[in-house]
Formats: sequence, C-alpha cells, structure tokens
Amino acid sequence: IDLIITDMNMPEMDGLQLIRELRRNTLNVPIIVLSSNKEIDIVLDALNSGADDYLIKDEFIQDTIDITVKKTLEKQHLRRVNLQLIADLSRKKEDLENTLSYLTAIINTMPDGLLVTDERGKITLANPAIISLFNLSDNAIVDKDYREVFGDLLTGLIDESRRNRDDVCLLDIELPSGRIGRAVAASIKKQHAAIDADGGHVGSLVIVRDITFEKEVDRMKNDFISVVSHELRTPLTSIIGFAKLIKDRLEDVLFPRIAKDDAKVGRAMEQVTGNIDIMISEGMRLSYLINDVLDIAKMEAGKMDWKEETFNAADIIQRAIDAMA
Repeated sequence: IDLIITDMNMPEMDGLQLIRELRRNTLNVPIIVLSSNKEIDIVLDALNSGADDYLIKDEFIQDTIDITVKKTLEKQHLRRVNLQLIADLSRKKEDLENTLSYLTAIINTMPDGLLVTDERGKITLANPAIISLFNLSDNAIVDKDYREVFGDLLTGLIDESRRNRDDVCLLDIELPSGRIGRAVAASIKKQHAAIDADGGHVGSLVIVRDITFEKEVDRMKNDFISVVSHELRTPLTSIIGFAKLIKDRLEDVLFPRIAKDDAKVGRAMEQVTGNIDIMISEGMRLSYLINDVLDIAKMEAGKMDWKEETFNAADIIQRAIDAMA
C-alpha cells in the first residue's frame, strides 16, 4: 500500500478511528483525509492522530487531491530515503566502532612499542608497550611534545623521518635498564587528499622493539664462530698436513721397498693410498666448510670480498658423489 485516502464520515468507523487503528498497527503509509467539516479542532485532531493531510471538499477537490497525492508520495519517498540513510549511517557507525575496537585491541596488546605524533610533534597515540619500554610513569604523555618525553633517544630519528618522508629510518637505541631497542620511524602522509606545501606530511609513526635477546644471540653466534675459527681450524690444518706428509713418505720411501709381486700387497698399497687421499680430501672439505661459516660472518658484517671465477659443474657434482661414497 502506497497511499490511503479516507473520508471522515464512514458507516462502520469514522476517519479518526481508522487513522488511529492503522497507526496502532504500525502501518506507516501516508493517509489523506477528505471532509466537508472545516472546524479547526477536527482538522488538528486528524493531523495529530497521524493523518498526513486534511482536504476540504469543494468544487476543486479533484485537482486538490491530485496535487496533494503527488506531494504526499514525494514526501513519503523522501522519508523512506532518509530512513534508509539513517540506517546506513547507523550501520557504518557500528562498523567503524568495531574496527576501532579491533585496532585498539591490537595496538594495546602488541609487544612492540608504538608512538604516533602529529605534524607539530605532539604525541597523539602511545601504546602500553612503549610506556613499559621507556619506564614512563603513566600514559599521560598524549598531547605532549615528543622531545619533552623522550629527549635525545628518539628526537633525531623522528626528525630524520620528517625530513626524509619517502624513507623508513632505523636506529638502535639504548633503553632503560641496559636493554637495547631497535626503533623504526616513518612519515605519515596524506593518501588521497591534495598534497600541500608540507608534502602531505601529517605526522610520524615510530615502532620500537626490544632486541636485547637478538643481540645476545648474535653475540653467542660470534663467540661460536670465534671458537670454530681457533679450536677447529688450527688442529684440522695439522691433520691435513700430517696426512699429506704420511702420503709423501709412503710413496717416496716405503712403497718402493715393498715387493709388489704379491697381489694382496699391491691391493693393500692402493687401498692405503686411496684412504689417505680421502682423509686429505675430507679434511679439505671440512676446512672449506669452516671457511664458509667464517665467510657468512663476514657477509653479515659487510666485510666480504667477492671474487668471480668460472668452474666446471661436472667436477662439483663428481666431488659431491665421491664425498658421499
């Protein structure tokens, strides 16, 4: 039903009773009342009961009905559009509140410290982790200048991110209690708005992670590499050297004096020579492996010198096969 037109005088119930019954049953359709009664009290009673319009019957009633129906239907359409907009706005508001709740929960529970400042350097957001990392007394740092709160610890990094707005700035800093933190700062820029004279910069984002454990692991790794370099490389060099010396003495002194007429003796000599060659080869492979470990440390430190050369892939494959045989 799009529209109801009713007369005030009807046999079963009058127009006022009909209007009230319809509104009591929440039928939200426009109602136009027709009547020859011009009393203001009757008109007001009809409108207050829920009628959208009250028309007086006269010689122009048909034209009046046409105009009023059109106007009432337009108002009803606008009312429905407004109700839909209100419902959409309410749903969007709820979605936004839910999203804000998710983001707040993520920010407040993340283990890394998070700090956001505006274009003036005022702190607009600080999660509990960064309060804990810097041993701050409470969360009353919002709206304060970051220079006042963090001093020289983060000032240089944030200033650099404001100057180099297309880069991510990184700095290792010393946290309170002797711990080590890694701070990453980046400029927050407008995404879709027009870029202004300030380059679209609206603030800075800083994330601080406690890397004390990673630094300790790195120190232990360096200690291990040092042990590998000294405790394994030195004796291994001696083993390879003595194996080569034994091979030379056998071939130059001992084997020439042994009668080779006996087939078993010949096979034994070949087997001894082969085993010594394997000892030397495996010792060299282990030495190369130790050198590779040391090279990894050099690469991580940025001190590796690269030398390019060609090689035969078949020789590499054959060497691997011989090592596994």
